[in-house]
Amino acid sequence: MHALEFIIEWLPVTLQAWILFLLCRKGLYRRFPLFLLYTVVQIVTGLALAASVGSKGYFYLFWWTTALQGLLSVLALHEGFRAVFGTFYRLPWFRRLWPATVSVIWAYAAWRAWAHPLHFTRTGAMLVSVAIVASYTIVGLVLLFFLVVKVVRARYRLYEFNIVYGLGITALGLMIGALVRSEFGTKFAWITEWGPTLAYLVAVLVWLSAFLRKESPVKIQKPPDVLLQEMQDDLSIVQRIFRRSAR
Repeated sequence: MHALEFIIEWLPVTLQAWILFLLCRKGLYRRFPLFLLYTVVQIVTGLALAASVGSKGYFYLFWWTTALQGLLSVLALHEGFRAVFGTFYRLPWFRRLWPATVSVIWAYAAWRAWAHPLHFTRTGAMLVSVAIVASYTIVGLVLLFFLVVKVVRARYRLYEFNIVYGLGITALGLMIGALVRSEFGTKFAWITEWGPTLAYLVAVLVWLSAFLRKESPVKIQKPPDVLLQEMQDDLSIVQRIFRRSAR
């Protein structure tokens, strides 16, 4: 059992270091600077957490680093979002899509915090609340990403899509662990402790499998300007329908 715990704790850090090497060797650090920063922080915090398992300060170290990782995850997600949908940012309503989604998620998280207050110390409640909000935000933005991909029929990008996949898996594991911790306290401590760790391991494997592969040549069926014009035409039709129905 101790050997399994050792592997689960240290294997993600080792694989993440391999990912960092691949990012640098392939020159992808220029393309994904925020994901590179996220990777470096994950390695450092992973080493710190693995070394402090079983200590009294593990709880606070875990949630403090989780909050930082949540912020970097959102930034890395936005990096991928801009890379895939950069052309559509010329539409004013599209530029508001990301902040509007974040606002809705935060409003829900605030309502949930009010309806289900956390029964911890002030610092503990703050850390767990931040982690829950961060995980909600990331999962919601990942869903937004793939919804927009479906709507605009964006072409598949090996690295961007798998970065988003991995961030979503990590956030989902954290969200489940944080919700279990807030609802049941230490009753299911093993879920809180190992759920996020296992989810992170799966995410690292997703990233590694992507960066070990080579991207396929880009095949553009329609120029970006044509796709943008089609979206503007579709939006104009929807607006006319709403105006007529409002009369």
